[in-house]
Amino acid sequence: MGCDIHYIIEKKVEDKWIGVFTTAGLYWECHPEGKNRNYDFFGRLANVREYDANHPDPKGIPDDISDLSRMCISEIGTDGHSHSYCTAGEFCDAFNKNKRKKGQRPEHEILGIYIEEDVNINDLRVVFYFDN
Repeated sequence: MGCDIHYIIEKKVEDKWIGVFTTAGLYWECHPEGKNRNYDFFGRLANVREYDANHPDPKGIPDDISDLSRMCISEIGTDGHSHSYCTAGEFCDAFNKNKRKKGQRPEHEILGIYIEEDVNINDLRVVFYFDN
């Protein structure tokens, strides 16, 4: 068993974050096929499994999370760790900076499946955490 990532995409609507998609509860490790855990990606996001002093440490859970994020985090309980968040653009950049394995889809394509086409990914936030 390895480390998996779970995330919630949130969109800012007026002054409130609204959850628009979650992988929480799904078998997803860095792309929908669920193969080849991408520890380089996990390290770039939050120093999980691949520590590097130049990578960010987890920021914790934002105070203003969406109801969907709050529910997902509550459901995983103490099995969830290294909670953090970033813009969807930062999330995609972290994925795209490492060497993708043949057949892996770029992260922005995965995010694009779940968001409206006219939305700038930098106007979205990704709340994420890991389990073991």
